[in-house]
Amino acid sequence: MARRYFGRLEARETPPPEVVTLEEKQVAEKRMLAQCDCRPQVQVLYQSVAHGHRDGYVLAGLLNGRSGRLHRSLVVDQSIAFSAYSLHNAMRWAGFFYLAAEAKGGTDPEALLRSLDEQLERLQREPVGVAELGKVKNQVATDAYRRLREPSSLLLQLLMAEGLGDWRLLESWAERTLAVTPEDVQRVARRYFQPTQRTVAIYRQRSASAEAQP
Repeated sequence: MARRYFGRLEARETPPPEVVTLEEKQVAEKRMLAQCDCRPQVQVLYQSVAHGHRDGYVLAGLLNGRSGRLHRSLVVDQSIAFSAYSLHNAMRWAGFFYLAAEAKGGTDPEALLRSLDEQLERLQREPVGVAELGKVKNQVATDAYRRLREPSSLLLQLLMAEGLGDWRLLESWAERTLAVTPEDVQRVARRYFQPTQRTVAIYRQRSASAEAQP
């Protein structure tokens, strides 16, 4: 089927490189302010690396999930957010690290942003404990096994990995993640979590007067 539908397309003369990282970096933070029919919230995107880059295996796990640092700090300890999470989206030619938080009560989105920044600065400043990092690695290993049990799930993963660069990365990503050290986490946090390399979107709830406007 691939030959039937796509075989007529001519290949490029020179093959693309295996991994391409962004050469053009932002020189200042980009910010968007908006109103919405939703709870106040903040979303932050940092430029990061493409699929297969070694630093991509470091940029996830510690912050996300109900036991991650964002949920524990913003939702449980400070009680300023209904939700707080992060993810790393590594695509074929580039990637981004995404953080988001939804306000609770009268919390201002700027306060959510400050709390997110505090967690990132903590990763830059303090080495991650061995026990905390070990818990994340155990979850990674468990999730990797679960995703291999269903043939249909495995098929989709192989297709996605091949589209992002190489299906063989599916075999090695868990092993590469398990090899991450506390020093790797601190190095990557310092390199990519820079204010000049991010885009921030702040959403405030639409007021009644704004709704009346055409």
